[in-house]
Amino acid sequence: MKPSLIIPRIRAQVSAFSNRVGGTAAFEAAASSNEDIAVPAAFVVPLGEEVSDSVSAPGVVQIIDDRFGVIVVVSNTADEGGADGAEQVDDLRASLLTALTAYRPSVAHHPIRYMGGQHLAIDRARLWHQFEFATRYILKG
Repeated sequence: MKPSLIIPRIRAQVSAFSNRVGGTAAFEAAASSNEDIAVPAAFVVPLGEEVSDSVSAPGVVQIIDDRFGVIVVVSNTADEGGADGAEQVDDLRASLLTALTAYRPSVAHHPIRYMGGQHLAIDRARLWHQFEFATRYILKG
């Protein structure tokens, strides 16, 4: 999935990020930096694809499920137990689901589906969470 199809949608639809939405390179820089980054922030990263066997002969017709993640980082400093960070993630999930589910990133893609999520890292300063989405398109050759 091209992040350039998703990033503008999140920027336009999820005001909580204040345009702090980047791609893979921005995620790598933020995750490996010792510097404080403005939060909340989001990063769109390709996760891979699942491809079906050809469903037609003599040509090739394959269904491709294109998966991508939206990694968010929030502050986790409000309380020792981390409940505030988890609540921020829950609020951001609602906003991301509204912005992305059923959205068609191009005329070739089917509507985006939410696939789940998981915490990637948590410490006293930050909570990193990855939301996973997929969209389908059909390859005809």
